[in-house]
Amino acid sequence: MKSHIANVTFGLFATIAFLFILSGMSVFSSVALQMAPQMNMRPLILTTIDSENFAGYAIDSSLGSVSMVNGSWKVPTVSCLGVSGVESIEIITALDGYNASLTAPRNGFRAESTCESGTAYYAVSYFEAGTSTSFYDTKPEDILLMQINYYGGDFHMSFSDLTQKYTRTFLFADNSAPRDTGEWLLGLVRSPLLDFAYAYSGPYYSGVSETDMATVSGATGSIGYFASSSSVGVFQQNMVDSNGFLMASTSSLVGGASFYVRWVAAS
Repeated sequence: MKSHIANVTFGLFATIAFLFILSGMSVFSSVALQMAPQMNMRPLILTTIDSENFAGYAIDSSLGSVSMVNGSWKVPTVSCLGVSGVESIEIITALDGYNASLTAPRNGFRAESTCESGTAYYAVSYFEAGTSTSFYDTKPEDILLMQINYYGGDFHMSFSDLTQKYTRTFLFADNSAPRDTGEWLLGLVRSPLLDFAYAYSGPYYSGVSETDMATVSGATGSIGYFASSSSVGVFQQNMVDSNGFLMASTSSLVGGASFYVRWVAAS
């Protein structure tokens, strides 16, 4: 009798143990399946380069493939202490110009921060086929939204100072635009490099979602989205002087769509 009870008890225990093992295997398989996409994510493909004019990010694709670029920036506060002449920097969001010239974008916007005889000035310009025209005075720490779209044979551009609640739009044709690059850059306008401390770009710093993005061959995504594509080149730039000494460094991407440029040295 005791032997029969022991056998029944052992059999019941073995059944329970077997079901527990199956349950554990099911949970493990479920966790493994959930983790699999993370394990298979492609690494970001970035090319780091040095430039004597710019720091930030740019994308490079095939001719006619880029139809939208947008970006959000916080206007950097510049230090004019000890500046006796004129020194100037600019923050840029643009479509085209990266391949054609490393000195000026083609179509887009720039917000320039200038020190002249110890006084700071902040002004915004738009680029039309490489020609820059000033149209608005902004303020340090303002949040700016810049967007460039191409459709119907025309460029449709929009600028907003979200802090000051100011918006302006532009429409023009540029039939010779290559439409193959997008830029989110801090540029040196007049040397030496003015002390701006940090320049912040993208939704993490500006609070403006879905910015620092582009549309390439019909696909819309962040800078980081295209950095995981083998068909689009993504360049992370640091600014150096003519001797190769670092002047401004560009951070890694935060969330794929935000970064900052840090001032290092005037020259």
